[in-house]
Amino acid sequence: MRRHAGNRKANQILFAGAILACVVTIGTALGLMFRKTAPVENQFMPAEVSCAVAEEFDAATGAKSSIAVQNTGNIPAYLRVRLVSYWVDAAGNRVGKPSEMPAFTLAEGWRETAEGTYEYDDPVSPGESTPNLLAEGTSLVLADDGEGYTQVVEVFAEAMQSDPAEAKESWN
Repeated sequence: MRRHAGNRKANQILFAGAILACVVTIGTALGLMFRKTAPVENQFMPAEVSCAVAEEFDAATGAKSSIAVQNTGNIPAYLRVRLVSYWVDAAGNRVGKPSEMPAFTLAEGWRETAEGTYEYDDPVSPGESTPNLLAEGTSLVLADDGEGYTQVVEVFAEAMQSDPAEAKESWN
C-alpha cells in the first residue's frame, strides 16, 4: 500500500503543477490582452503643391529684370511659367491691340516648350526658388506705343509634384 500512496502523492503534485501552469498561462494571456498602450499618432502629412511668382519690375524703364518662381508647397516640385502679353490704356483697361512677346534670352536651366511655356528642368525643394528666368544682364523690356498704350506681360506660374519623375511628362 505504501507504493500506491507514493504514486498518489506524485500524481497530486503533477496535477497541482499542471493547474498552476494553466493559471499562469491564462493570467499572462489576459494580462497581455487588457494591457493599455500609449496611443500612436498618425504622422501622415498630405502633399501640397503650390508656387508663387517673384519678379522685379522697374516702372521707370518699363523692364522686368527678374522672374523667378518659389515652391510654396511642402514637397519638391517642377515649376514652369507662361507669359501673357497684352496692351492697356492710361487707365489700365485692356485694349484690343495686337501684342507680341518682347524678345529675351533664357537663363541656363530653363527651356521653352512647344506650348509656349518656360519650364525649369530640375525639381525645386519646398521654400526654394528657381533661378531667374532671364539670362544674366538681360531684361524683358515692355513697349510703349507713344499713343498712351502700354504693354503688359503677366507671369503665370504652375507647379507639379516631382515624384515620380515621369509626372513632368503629363504637362505636355
